[in-house]
Amino acid sequence: MSYHSASNHLTFRHPTEWLPLECGWVFIQPDSQASTCPQGDGFCCVFLAASDNAQRGAFSLISTNRRLYSTVAETAVTVNGVTGTRLSGTQTQGMGAGSGQMAPQVEYDFTTDGRSYHFLANVGPPDSGRAGGVTAAQFDQLVQTVTFG
Repeated sequence: MSYHSASNHLTFRHPTEWLPLECGWVFIQPDSQASTCPQGDGFCCVFLAASDNAQRGAFSLISTNRRLYSTVAETAVTVNGVTGTRLSGTQTQGMGAGSGQMAPQVEYDFTTDGRSYHFLANVGPPDSGRAGGVTAAQFDQLVQTVTFG
């Protein structure tokens, strides 16, 4: 399916069973078909946001909170002609690590047409209970379908 977020200036394709919600940012919790937006940044989900979406607070980013993560890997990526950065790491401190658990995450950052875009997913193997079973590969695939604007 295709989803367009006017407030976040992006369109993307997603599996039929995933239900994107507008929460200031786009929020997706694939396993529960959530019908309400989370308070804060949750330990379960996928978040996609543009810098001018009028949402404040939202979710923590690897790029601005590196001290909370064990080794952070960073690579250059291009999506629909827009160059950006893919970061991955395991949150070992702070709320995302919750009760001493490790929280693997993937983040994408892009800048185009005067806007910054940040996409974040808490990822893990399907049997880990993380992100409703969203894997890094599934998140990467979703991000590759994004059209900015």
